[in-house]
Amino acid sequence: DHRDLHSFPTRRLFRSIQAIEEKRNDPSKTAMVVLTAANLADLRPRLRFLTEQYAHDISRVAEAAKLRAKTLEEVGAATEVVRAAELETEEFVRGGSINRKALFELFTSATFMPLEGVESAGVSNEAAFYDDAGQVLRSLVRDWTTEGAAVRATSQDVALARLVQCLGECGQATRILVPGCGLGRLAFEIASRLGCQVVASDESAAMLAALSGLLKHQQLAVLPALHATAPGIDDNTSRFRPMELFVPLNLQEQQVTLIHGDFTNESDQRSDFDAVVTVFVLDTVRSLPAAVKSISAALRPGGHWVNIGPLKQHREAQLWSFGQLRALAEAHGLEVLEEERWSGCEYLPRELSLGVRELYDVQLLVATLAPCKKATAAPDDGHT
Repeated sequence: DHRDLHSFPTRRLFRSIQAIEEKRNDPSKTAMVVLTAANLADLRPRLRFLTEQYAHDISRVAEAAKLRAKTLEEVGAATEVVRAAELETEEFVRGGSINRKALFELFTSATFMPLEGVESAGVSNEAAFYDDAGQVLRSLVRDWTTEGAAVRATSQDVALARLVQCLGECGQATRILVPGCGLGRLAFEIASRLGCQVVASDESAAMLAALSGLLKHQQLAVLPALHATAPGIDDNTSRFRPMELFVPLNLQEQQVTLIHGDFTNESDQRSDFDAVVTVFVLDTVRSLPAAVKSISAALRPGGHWVNIGPLKQHREAQLWSFGQLRALAEAHGLEVLEEERWSGCEYLPRELSLGVRELYDVQLLVATLAPCKKATAAPDDGHT
């Protein structure tokens, strides 16, 4: 029963979700539907472009490997070393072909549907900031492989545990928003654990297309370490090791509403979510104050916000601190229940990053929207 999902972005979702249910009842259309305000005629060509761009990038990497083999031969390196370098060229070509085929299958299997009552628009450069085939492959490994379990345990699993503590036992009447969902594992884990309605949004069409496609295929192999920027201690052996993407059985039947769009654009529309969960999201937004305002606006009085992540600069012009994030939350009527900070939180599995590790200082913030408090005036863009 999705009748209460009208609150995000507005009541127009009800008509869209009804159409989604009709598709789910058709066995020939089993991919998870992505609701979008983007022009559908623009999305497919863009996804094809990303796939072809990836193929071009792979050809350049293979040419560079070929040049290394030639250089080793010219300087008189041992025959076995030269031959190993030549084999690397062949492995780059083979691995690139596997990855390109996987991306093609995921993107072409994705199902997009117009968001009812919204005028369609093209995909802007801002919205396409994270539309990158390499990032899609890395995120797939983080969310949907056995190798990604360890890094999920230090962020997604912690957020889920705090969410369960906040909400306790709940069911279909409970509504949870997961903005910046990426490849969506956390949203599906929440739906499975709590049996509630989950709305997951992301402004990257490529991320959501890959998720929609994976939900249809259920299982796929990729070589995500192909583009690692360092060789690792075993030289390049791990670079060419395939990893299996798979959707666990307990997540395959979960119903999550996927929305393609920037959740901060809906900051002026009041919603009634029981919780908002953000994991490694706030460092990617254009404006941290606008994002916090949107999170507060999405919550019903007494609703909870659970956040885990760093504040690394990507698109936000200002460099905010964890203390300032807490102050922004409090300025928008959120009462902080728990705050922790720790170092060394890994974002990508070491099998993927090889010789370069991504370790972050992160903040855990658990807050509730005070029933009688109203947000005070606060800047929305951080540029004033």
